[in-house]
Amino acid sequence: MKRIDAFIAAGLFALSLPLAATAQNNWLNFESPHVHPLDMSPDGTRLLAVNTADQRVQVFSVDANGNLASGGSIRVGMEPVSVRFRSSTEAWVVNHLSDSISIVDLPTGRVIKTVLTGDEPTDVIFAGSPERAYVSLSQLNQVRIYDPANLAAQPQILAIQGEEPRALARNADGSRVYVALFESGNTHDRDRLSGRVEREWARWRTEPAAEFRQ
Repeated sequence: MKRIDAFIAAGLFALSLPLAATAQNNWLNFESPHVHPLDMSPDGTRLLAVNTADQRVQVFSVDANGNLASGGSIRVGMEPVSVRFRSSTEAWVVNHLSDSISIVDLPTGRVIKTVLTGDEPTDVIFAGSPERAYVSLSQLNQVRIYDPANLAAQPQILAIQGEEPRALARNADGSRVYVALFESGNTHDRDRLSGRVEREWARWRTEPAAEFRQ
């Protein structure tokens, strides 16, 4: 949401320019950075792509030969930057500017739930048993953990010792979740249940990340 200040500042700057200068370039466009903009359904029949500028997620069907056909689009929140399938019929779309996640039902083509997350979410991933949804919040330096079966419950909040957590990943069995940090030179091993940092070290040659263990 802090990016709204940037829009206001850019608008004031544009108003201060001479008319001759603005006539040549009179349109300013800001879009949030993509984190996980494409995702394939578990059954391989659908591909989703975020349309950040139009506040939508585009739906494509995939045939047996891998050919794509447009299946329309679904309006979500402001500036979607990531999309992940939870199942072959349900996807979660991360809306960076509206600080929310749109849960999309693919058979009906509509948003069935909106989850308010906190400032500038960037990614979501599903892991653990029972399954949990991990959401990275870039401006709060947090990962919030939701129970998809009970979204009315308060999420667990884990503080990240680094600036701007963005991309998320998990290992094959879903027992660990990794968090890539945009502005940090450190890596963390973190216990998923307690939120305790187990060890920390500088990582200079690879992308910084944090790790959560189940």
